[in-house]
Formats: sequence, C-alpha cells, structure tokens
Amino acid sequence: MHHLPALALILLTHPAVATPAPADLIYAPPMAPGIAALPHLASSDAAAENINAALAAIEANKINRARDCLVSPRSDYRFSFEVTLQGPEFLSILTTDDFYCDGAAHGSMFNSVLLFDLTTGAAVDPLSL
Repeated sequence: MHHLPALALILLTHPAVATPAPADLIYAPPMAPGIAALPHLASSDAAAENINAALAAIEANKINRARDCLVSPRSDYRFSFEVTLQGPEFLSILTTDDFYCDGAAHGSMFNSVLLFDLTTGAAVDPLSL
C-alpha cells in the first residue's frame, strides 16, 4: 500500500499522452456486382474532402473499366479492397482488380496501394516512405 503515493506522483507528473483516434470511415454497398465501393472519410475537413475526392475519382475509373470490359458476356471484372492502416497519420488501402475481358489470352490481377496523409489530404507514394 505504501506504493500508492509514489504511483499517484508518477501519474500526476507524467500525464498520459493521448493516442489520436483512427480515421472514421464510411462503408457503402458495392457499386455494381463484384465491384466494391471504397470507404470514404466521415469527417468534412479539407484533408478529408481531398481524400474523398480522390477515392471518388478512383471509383469512377473502376466503373468505367468494368463497363468497357463487360461488353462481352464472357468477361468478368472484380474490384475489392482491404483497409490496411486507418490513422492516426495515414490511411492505407490495398486494392485488387481481378478481371478477364473477352479476347484476352488470360485473366489478370493487379494489386495497388492507396496511401493518403490524413493531415494534408495528399496522396503519398508508398515507396517514398
């Protein structure tokens, strides 16, 4: 019991450092069958608006690519993602495009990383870190 005053003194002189909360994300249903909608940031500050605009542009690109690929009934296009880092400094999303467009020799699959600075809203090149 004699350790309690020492513990209280430590806690009072060394305040806990608050860990920033992770970025709150909003998840939407798929944009089309097999084509996921990317999550968007729930906040409305300038950085979040920049990131959400970039995510919306990527979604539009995926819809256009799927539309171009799926003109033939023997084609398939899938888009999925996984949030790999959700703050406090960065948002990282691993995306996967998996498709076969009629006339191609074989299907293809591509992974890419979307990395954003949550304080500025800027896209970050993962290799630059």
